[in-house]
Amino acid sequence: MLTVGERFDVHKVILVSCSDYFRSMFTSGMKESNQREIELKGITSKGLEKVIEVIYTSTTTLDGDDIFDVIGAATHMQVGQVVLAVDVVEVVAATSN
Repeated sequence: MLTVGERFDVHKVILVSCSDYFRSMFTSGMKESNQREIELKGITSKGLEKVIEVIYTSTTTLDGDDIFDVIGAATHMQVGQVVLAVDVVEVVAATSN
């Protein structure tokens, strides 16, 4: 379970498979590898929610203000697939204006 003021039920194996941040946290003997609940700092619950949604479903919807929270969370947690997807959204938005 991950928390950022709000609780999110997740599977460690899923997080490890798509995030260098969690791979390091859960496989290098850090204390978090044995905890059932991990409090994350430096990201918002909205950003975490959207990143988890992408990790589990490969899709999400973004409102105008969400993009900054999602970029922050994805970068912090080193979830490359989300960072790349947001970069594509930014390029498409920039070229359509």
